[in-house]
Amino acid sequence: MDENSYLEIRDKFVVKSNDLIQRSRFKLNLQQQKAILFIVSQIKTTDEDFTPYTFEIRDFCKVCGIDSIGGNNYETLKAALKELSDKSLYIMVDRNTEKLVRWLDDVTFYKDRGLVSVTIGKAMKPYLLHLHENFTKYELVYTLRMKHSTTPRLYELLKSYHYNDLKPYTVTLDLEELRKLLDAEKKTYQEYKYFKRYIIDKSVDEINSQTDIVVSVNPLKKKRIVYALEFHIERQKTADILANIAETDKVFLKEVATAAQQPERETIQIAACSVKEAKPKIKPAEKPFAVKKEAAEQLPIPMDKPKRLQVRIYIKGQKAKPIKAFSSYDRTDLDQKANQWLKEQGYQTYQQSTGTSFRWEVS
Repeated sequence: MDENSYLEIRDKFVVKSNDLIQRSRFKLNLQQQKAILFIVSQIKTTDEDFTPYTFEIRDFCKVCGIDSIGGNNYETLKAALKELSDKSLYIMVDRNTEKLVRWLDDVTFYKDRGLVSVTIGKAMKPYLLHLHENFTKYELVYTLRMKHSTTPRLYELLKSYHYNDLKPYTVTLDLEELRKLLDAEKKTYQEYKYFKRYIIDKSVDEINSQTDIVVSVNPLKKKRIVYALEFHIERQKTADILANIAETDKVFLKEVATAAQQPERETIQIAACSVKEAKPKIKPAEKPFAVKKEAAEQLPIPMDKPKRLQVRIYIKGQKAKPIKAFSSYDRTDLDQKANQWLKEQGYQTYQQSTGTSFRWEVS
């Protein structure tokens, strides 16, 4: 993954129906949840149906926190998506009806190109396509550094009750229902103090330090027994949101820079022999990792495909990394996305540069 690829990925949005968030039950580990969020973030508002979404295997592993086995991203991701393809989720349609649906319909690997293509389960269409009301939208970047499996779930659950970004709000959730929603029904978590310590406190800490909201929790009791949790949520200050994003950028871009300095691994075939005999056959790599998307470049590209344009937004007078970046093949679309974000954040454009990479300074 190079810097441009990372910036393009982090600026994607996850959009889900609130019914999918609030009424679904599933068992996914952290990596599987991140994989689903990454795939869902590829959906465009204009999509009429699910199409195969194609990714670089290396990028997919990095975003989802999937550690390769012996440096083999292909086999690691293949095993991870095989397991995810076998999983389903329950969605409560009403009090007496549950629907069982699959997360994915199809996964195709292009080993020689280093690519994987994924198609979302067709039964998910009502919950991910043509959403005009009763949905939740948030930036993928807020989930990238999450380390606890319950954090993405709790974050989007609390966001799904947020109908006005500017006003604080309160959400009350039944304790037993919350355990089910967070897939935290193990015997260990039946005692409230352990559920709070290992599930709620850890997730809330991550939400407060990595996302766009601040959460505080108040237990509600009947006869000294906790029966529900009251969550108070408000929007983070803009400066804190940008600081959280900058910290995520720091982590991922550092990994990108480190990967670029590593030697390229060479795969060789060695017949059965002693270690001493094998050593002369192993040669050191002669060139560094190519950070560019080599696999993608092997695909046929139309001759008339336009150059990708990019806007990077900086704070006026600062030389730090950009606080936001957008990319598109269409300049009008690019300006629209960037200006919409500036408007939402309350920034004024100070300076623009020309070319295919635009630097905007704001104040």
